[in-house]
Amino acid sequence: MVFLITDLDDTLVPQTESPIGDRYLIDFNRIWTNELVSKNSLLVYNTGRSITLFYQLVHQKSLLLPDYLICGVGTEIYRFLPDSKLEKLQQWTDFISQDFFLEYIRQVTERWVSSGLVRLQSETENSAVKQSFYFDPQQLDIIQTTVVADVEASLCSTSPVKVIVSVQHGVGHLDIIPFKANKGTAAMWLREYLGVAPESTVVCGDSMNDYDMFFCSVPIYRIAVGNCEENIRREFLKVSSLDPHFYLASKCYAGGILEAVSQTVTVETKSGDLYRGTLHDAEDNMNCQLKKVTCTGRDGKITPFEHVFLRGSKIRFFIVPDILANAPMFKRVEAIKEGKTGRGLGLGRGRGFIGGPVKATIRARIKRQRTT
Repeated sequence: MVFLITDLDDTLVPQTESPIGDRYLIDFNRIWTNELVSKNSLLVYNTGRSITLFYQLVHQKSLLLPDYLICGVGTEIYRFLPDSKLEKLQQWTDFISQDFFLEYIRQVTERWVSSGLVRLQSETENSAVKQSFYFDPQQLDIIQTTVVADVEASLCSTSPVKVIVSVQHGVGHLDIIPFKANKGTAAMWLREYLGVAPESTVVCGDSMNDYDMFFCSVPIYRIAVGNCEENIRREFLKVSSLDPHFYLASKCYAGGILEAVSQTVTVETKSGDLYRGTLHDAEDNMNCQLKKVTCTGRDGKITPFEHVFLRGSKIRFFIVPDILANAPMFKRVEAIKEGKTGRGLGLGRGRGFIGGPVKATIRARIKRQRTT
């Protein structure tokens, strides 16, 4: 089971024309539907879009309908019912809306609207827990140093808020939301609400808008797609070699998500060391080669390696992605276990989550020593 929470624009789908991005989305839809739905996996979209703009994207890009939708920069959470209707999780709205006084916020921002520095977005982009504005990206410095500072200072004592400023494809966005709300807190609240373990949870994003989701305190797994913003890339390069919970993909858009969840494996040796990295090669005798490896020793010491070869006779078990669980190597090993091709390696299945999400545990026991 995997609890996959992904941003939409420029993470799962490209915002601009991109044939390769569209192809990756088709692959993602197929693999999710054919390989992961049957394993009780849950798909969550976490987007700054409103409900209206979300449905526009669904029709434009042939998106799968998710199990849950977090929208409005983390201010609203919905569940998709079997008939595709939406059910709002009012518990989340009630939690974040305390001390969020919309009328007072409108009074504070009115002078900046009158000045022409910002303009209110349409009714569909605003709600009782979010006020959103456009601004000219050339005025970004003024917006950050003057408008944001004034709004925060004016509201801090009566209605503490979070002001989010971003520039996307040449358009400036300023969102005022409850202090408790953001994409990260909404994602973790939903995880706890559903009772999903951290090790089963994967979050995916591309920009600073996903920062709260990437750098929350819960030990979940984070994927930055290959086309991510440069500041996100720098952050992931700093931590990914030391912390296996961070993965910087080389492929863009949905291809980066598939890259991360389909190739990262964890191997425990009989000596108790854990190796986590990208599966480069594997043989029927369980010999395997990993790249971009993080080794966690029995003493807890973490050591990065560019390349590691592990002999099958020294391996206690593998933890592989669900979509690798049906790989030819494991099919052949399972056939050996069932006696269809003679004696040899045995293999049993479980649902452990040591070292990674999206995992089906494959335990390999050596029934007969083989010379390699």
